[in-house]
Amino acid sequence: MKPPHVFQTAERRLLNVGVTASDNPAWKINKEYKYSVTGRTLTALHQVSNQYAGILIKASLSLRLKSPNSLIAK
Repeated sequence: MKPPHVFQTAERRLLNVGVTASDNPAWKINKEYKYSVTGRTLTALHQVSNQYAGILIKASLSLRLKSPNSLIAK
């Protein structure tokens, strides 16, 4: 199980993406938009070993534009 702060950081990143994109006039008020979000970060120390460590994030993101200045994200 990942530490709670890892999930909180991922949730903040997803929310930031949603808030930034809410300025897009193509979104309609009260319409729900669903997204499948994935991300991966890897690191390696090739001098020591040919192994990798990292994190994989998979999430379902639901967005609804409540008003031009308000976004609901789940």
